[in-house]
Amino acid sequence: MQSCGANDYTVNGIADGMPVKCVVSMVEPNYIDNYSFEGKDYSMWNVINVNDVTTELDFQEKSTDAKTGSFSFHFYSENKVDFKLEQTVTNLKPGAYNFSLSLQGGDCANDTMYIYAIADGKEYTQETGVVGWANWQSPSIKDITTESGEITVGIAISCDPKGWGTIDDVLLNPVEK
Repeated sequence: MQSCGANDYTVNGIADGMPVKCVVSMVEPNYIDNYSFEGKDYSMWNVINVNDVTTELDFQEKSTDAKTGSFSFHFYSENKVDFKLEQTVTNLKPGAYNFSLSLQGGDCANDTMYIYAIADGKEYTQETGVVGWANWQSPSIKDITTESGEITVGIAISCDPKGWGTIDDVLLNPVEK
């Protein structure tokens, strides 16, 4: 089998006289700590409740609202929703990185949603949104460059009251050249 990078590869064979199929998932390195919120330590995540208006911002255990595992970051508010969720990654090798995450949700009227990355004083952004329960969106930003070895990545969400959703699978991967 030729090496082709991150992907799922199927290997067929025979074991004890029976045909077998094995799926091998090759994944890229990810530099986000607790990327899918499955660990109990959330201290690496900075939750910014803008003007203290969002009533529910929490790391919730509910597998039907998570993309991977059982946990995700949940938001909802009877009031306006307005927050940021971010993490600063340090000690990276100088070079280029790609950032992405997954989100789902709804009832987010008059919304402004975007993911962002800040590296070496430059801010990168990509607009996103939600289109219903379990309809996962995966916005990404490509080729974020750093010489200092530090990148802050996050998501900003603002919408009218009763907007809701979850965030999961936050990834910061090196660009393979």
